[in-house]
Amino acid sequence: MSLRQNNFDALRLFGALLVAVGHTMVIVFGYDGLGRLTNNQSFGGIGLNIFCTISGFLIVKSRLRNPIPAFFKSRALRILPALIVAIPLMAFVLGPCVTSLPLNRYFTSGDTWRFLATAMVLPLNPELLGVFGGVALVGQLYSLTAEVGFYILVGMLGGWRHFPKVVVMLLIVTWVVFLRTDYSSLPFSQIFRVNIGDTTTFFYPARLGTLCFFYLFAGAALALLGIMPAHLARMTTVAIPVWVIALFSTDRRMYDMVEMAMLPIAVLGIGQMSRYTVRIPERLGDISFGLYIYHFAAAELVFSLATGHRQNWLVVLLSLTLSIFLGWLSFQWVEKRALSHKTKSMG
Repeated sequence: MSLRQNNFDALRLFGALLVAVGHTMVIVFGYDGLGRLTNNQSFGGIGLNIFCTISGFLIVKSRLRNPIPAFFKSRALRILPALIVAIPLMAFVLGPCVTSLPLNRYFTSGDTWRFLATAMVLPLNPELLGVFGGVALVGQLYSLTAEVGFYILVGMLGGWRHFPKVVVMLLIVTWVVFLRTDYSSLPFSQIFRVNIGDTTTFFYPARLGTLCFFYLFAGAALALLGIMPAHLARMTTVAIPVWVIALFSTDRRMYDMVEMAMLPIAVLGIGQMSRYTVRIPERLGDISFGLYIYHFAAAELVFSLATGHRQNWLVVLLSLTLSIFLGWLSFQWVEKRALSHKTKSMG
């Protein structure tokens, strides 16, 4: 099934937009709209779970088609070029324009140079000194930490005959973490941070990061099960209503269990539909990754410039427009050229 015969590109864009909308609302209004409405899930959370499910599914499919060297080359070409361009742009273009520090102090600060390490995913130094009050400018990239870890696991073990058992075991382990822990022992706000000197070598929201792994394993498990797309589509007609009803439940643990069971089925059921497809215009391209990288910085920039009228939907709209434009530039000027170096067999 080619990408033109399914909805994966459209779903990735939808997921990226949900993440951008959720984070932008938090910056502008102080809350994620869906999170405030339901107390169970946020726009950003749904968007990221969509992303991870699709990644888990397609990455395993790619590994099954490719030997280890080709697989890792494909993964590197997909994520590194965009980061290698984006992170220096934030450090040396955006940062100097908006920092509250004198420029000589900004450029001589070790924090500015350590921020560049984020381009390699790990270590992750998410802040720039004096920029937007020291917010984690690329803190959302913690999900790439989970994804790169997943790449390594799939790349090294994907050809092993016991690999499906490993995936099922890890899926169960991550599910049990959520079944057995409450929200005080593993809160959303808890961040594991490991520093060596002044360098952050690990930055990871515990609960959200574990969720990333769960949905990566869920997508992988469904890829290995090989359920026919038509069967998944029929299951989706049940999964979506059940998930929506649970979304407004007063029991957060029950909602999590329902979402974990239903959302991967719905995402891959819709994603593999060939009869009803939403095609992304070629001129737009696959902007989802660039949108994901730049949206937080774009929202902070627009919000900082909108003095006097900050808590306004126009600020949200302008932020999203700028994020989409930056995502388009990233794909057209960087990612598309990098991806042209993939061999035809590489996914």
